[in-house]
Amino acid sequence: MNEITKFDVFSIGKVEAVLLAFMGLIMGVIYGVITAIIGVVTGNTTLGILGFFGIIILVPIFYGIFGFIMGILSGLFYNWAAKWVGGIKFELNEKASKKR
Repeated sequence: MNEITKFDVFSIGKVEAVLLAFMGLIMGVIYGVITAIIGVVTGNTTLGILGFFGIIILVPIFYGIFGFIMGILSGLFYNWAAKWVGGIKFELNEKASKKR
């Protein structure tokens, strides 16, 4: 049985930033389409178009920044907790690791 006792917090931050930025892109498109529809329905097409592109650009950036910060905090909290209660125990399949 293996045990993860410590993580590199910046590597977790980078991965979380990429994952949440991608999620932010998906959410940005959804929010952007809704904003564009609202702009067309209300007759304010300029607001709809600016809102659409602004949201598609800003939401992934904010999600990425938030993901980086939360990834670092998660790594720090995990490292702290692992000192007190031990790390996560896991088992590796030897056949899968030999194929690499």
